[in-house]
Formats: sequence, C-alpha cells, structure tokens
Amino acid sequence: MGNKLAEQLADKVVGAVTKSGVREDILESLLDAVRNNVREAVVEAILVAVGHATVERDKAWVRELAGEWAPKSGLRTATTPAEVEREIRNWVAGRVAETRQTAFRAGYDEAFPAALEQGARLGWAAHEAGKTLEDVLKKLKSVRPS
Repeated sequence: MGNKLAEQLADKVVGAVTKSGVREDILESLLDAVRNNVREAVVEAILVAVGHATVERDKAWVRELAGEWAPKSGLRTATTPAEVEREIRNWVAGRVAETRQTAFRAGYDEAFPAALEQGARLGWAAHEAGKTLEDVLKKLKSVRPS
C-alpha cells in the first residue's frame, strides 16, 4: 500500500514538472531524482505512521493484559508486550510447579499411611508366624522386582 501511494504522489509531482516546459534531458534527470525522493519520503512517512499505530495498539493491549496478569506475581505493571508475555509465562510456570507439588504431597499423604499399615501388618503376621526379621527380609528380597 505504501509503495502504491508513493508512486501516485511521485507521478503527480512529475506531471506538474512536465507541464512547466523544462528541457527534456534536464527534465528526465530532475524527474528521476524527484520521483526517488518523493517515494522515499512517502514510504518513510507511512512507516512512521504505521509504527505509531502499532505502538499505540501494543500499549492498549499491554494495558488490558497487564491489569489481569501483573498482580499475580506482585511485580510492577508491564509496559511492553514482551513484559506481559514474560509475566504470563512466569505465572504459568509457578502454577505448574505448585500443581506438581500439590500432587506429590497428596500422593505422599495418601500412600505413606497405607505403607505404614502394610508394614505393621507384615510385621505382626511375621511375628505371629514365629518368623525372625532376617527371614522376613529374605522373603521380601525374593518377592521384590529388581
């Protein structure tokens, strides 16, 4: 779109110079220089305008997301999309670690009492059967998968 607009503007400038009656060879050199200068200026202006629009869009996006994610970690409010992304990734990583720790803790809390009970039952059964600790441990080694 920027190149098309630059071409149109350059053609208008060239048309105005052509109508003024400058000699053909001088005119051609001038027109080429004018065409290039106008094209560069227009492209630069369009890029600056698009850049400002992009910056404004990013600022609005950051304001929206920063309000949602920044308080999660207690850090300062993000001001760029990269900071918002970093904030979200940090929060997600924290949640994953917290979930893993919770799952580990729940598994430990459920399994440890059951293991103690099984150990107590095994010990009691071995005692009632008149087995020594060495006999029970030897039996366990032969039963346990390697």
